[in-house]
Amino acid sequence: MTELNTFEMAAVSGGTGDIFSELEERFPGGVWYNGSFYPNGLPDMTDPLRGTEPW
Repeated sequence: MTELNTFEMAAVSGGTGDIFSELEERFPGGVWYNGSFYPNGLPDMTDPLRGTEPW
């Protein structure tokens, strides 16, 4: 199985290939943080079950 590049993914899916713009358009309240996209805003990083680290 071969991985597709961005241009090939856009051709197959019919999208623009710019996943960042597509996410921001579909989820206008979304936030980019530490390389991840949170469509509902940042989670509570002080949650005791989660800890203070994002991972």
